[in-house]
Amino acid sequence: MGGFGVFLGKIAGKVSNAANSDRKLKCYGCDKITGHIHISYADAFKASGTWDNVFFATFDLVPAVYPITFGNPYACNDCKRIRFEGGVLSNDMNKVCCYL
Repeated sequence: MGGFGVFLGKIAGKVSNAANSDRKLKCYGCDKITGHIHISYADAFKASGTWDNVFFATFDLVPAVYPITFGNPYACNDCKRIRFEGGVLSNDMNKVCCYL
């Protein structure tokens, strides 16, 4: 049974790595489809100025809250605007304009 758990862990790791890879997305700053690089949540929240908020610091203690809630953060290679992709609140987070 331990072998099956290891197998599932490897599959989950591959899926999460594929989800966090760089991709081409429509940039809201450039208004065109550009390459976006995956960035960390710390970089995204530092750029928005909300990193000091206790609300975001407590979310960091619970695994998978950020990807489910906000989605994965990406930054445009051209204008460096940050956007979130795939989360429940990603559309609301994309309305806030912040740059790296």
